[in-house]
Amino acid sequence: MFVLGLSESEANAFRAEMDTIAGQVTFRTSDNIYLKFPDTDLIQKGDTVYVETEGFFKPCLIVFQKSSVSVIAKSLECKLNVGDPVFVFSKRAVAETEKEPVKKKVLTEDNQPLQQKSAAKKKETDVIRGSLSINNYSTISESDFYSRSVGRLSLSTTPLDGKKLSFRTLARFRQNRQGGGDQKSFGKLYLYEFAADYQLNKSIKVTGGRFINSKMLSVGAIDGLKVQYEGKSGFTGIIAGTRPDPYSYGFNANLLQIGVFGGMYHGASKYAFSNIGFIEQINGGKTDRRYLYVQHQSTLSKTLNLFVSSELDLYQKDSLGFGQMKSRLSNLYFSLNFRPISSLSLMASYDVRRNFILYESFEEELDRLLRDDPYRTGLRLRASYRINKKIRIGVSGSKRVQSDHKNEFSNVTGFLNFSKIPGISGRAQFMVAENKNSFLKYRSLLARYSNDLMDNKLSISPYFRFITYDYFSRENYNSINQTYAGLDTGLDLAKKTNLRLLYDISFREKIITHRFNINITNRF
Repeated sequence: MFVLGLSESEANAFRAEMDTIAGQVTFRTSDNIYLKFPDTDLIQKGDTVYVETEGFFKPCLIVFQKSSVSVIAKSLECKLNVGDPVFVFSKRAVAETEKEPVKKKVLTEDNQPLQQKSAAKKKETDVIRGSLSINNYSTISESDFYSRSVGRLSLSTTPLDGKKLSFRTLARFRQNRQGGGDQKSFGKLYLYEFAADYQLNKSIKVTGGRFINSKMLSVGAIDGLKVQYEGKSGFTGIIAGTRPDPYSYGFNANLLQIGVFGGMYHGASKYAFSNIGFIEQINGGKTDRRYLYVQHQSTLSKTLNLFVSSELDLYQKDSLGFGQMKSRLSNLYFSLNFRPISSLSLMASYDVRRNFILYESFEEELDRLLRDDPYRTGLRLRASYRINKKIRIGVSGSKRVQSDHKNEFSNVTGFLNFSKIPGISGRAQFMVAENKNSFLKYRSLLARYSNDLMDNKLSISPYFRFITYDYFSRENYNSINQTYAGLDTGLDLAKKTNLRLLYDISFREKIITHRFNINITNRF
């Protein structure tokens, strides 16, 4: 069912290698989320942007527009804050030609052929590419202190001198510090990728080490081996190995897993595709989880985009320890983006989720997990309209309910954006929102101004935010007000080095809180 019988004559004329591109959130509005990457050469409009949660990568955004280092994306119902890391898994296409191209005899001043010299320079500079970033998020109040430091490294090499071997790595280190009465500090290293790729021929690639399978991102990191066939109209492959330990994220030989995957492209651009995969996960020789993964992304028309992903568990175990083949939907998500006219954008998304259960890994808590197994459904709607080249308005709403009536949430947001403000230039944003959950209702008002200075090398963004909290559990209790004022700045220190500084101060009753965010990113 998964294998596509493609002949050698149908093999793609390009050798595709996956690049893991790490970026971060720099700014967000009700309608768009702005991201910054080392470069965006390999990122295309319509690409999916992922977030990482304890080693698992989940779809979060869809690329809408891009520049040389920045991306404007639309949310797929996920929560992101400024500074949060994001990832794009893209392919670097290298043309395979049977004949040497004819070289023009144009000479430089040192009598070297111009075309050969440029190619040699490109080979030298593009052998290793990646980025290194260091972030610190700190919050200080009169009675408490919290700091989180995060370092990220993304690196990949291209095959040298026409050889077929390349390497890549993706790692993150996080350290938390908490003050107050007891000083606490702990750190953790996440090594998502440390792998080698060997291009056997135009169609078959073998990957070994710790890697992320771009065709099955929900599986997370894999320690083992992957063999993948990439054809002109589809792909198929197999993975075998182990899962990282869920607590230490190190190697664990007891957590075996094996899987197969396959899919097809709907068009020459390979943006639209459908894929399906099957995974068997084992712990100590017994089935931990067995599930089916399906994903589809396509452009139904020039104005309508569809994204669907789903996970279906195929194995269940009761509280007495008896396992059986039985289906259980653990995740279903789909979204539609519709642009009937150039000035109007509409989006709708719907999801159904349940916590997946690892029956052997969570054996001690199995009774509780089986009793407390609610499903959550969510609906989100968004509309934005561009009045003219300088003004855009919009509204969005979301509703989340749970089968046990816990953790329910609703949100309504309206915004007004101005660009190229007469007299002072820059951009302004005004946003009002009301959020409600089982415990409280809070309303917020945001005003933000942004501008780029020094030939776009310096960006400044002062902002003000006012929030009112009403707690349902407190009778005869007045509303609590909280006020934020802050400044977000970005500076290009060099061509490939960027510094970002954020500071804000908040007042809540008599408590004053200071928040700092420092980020430095170097691309190479």
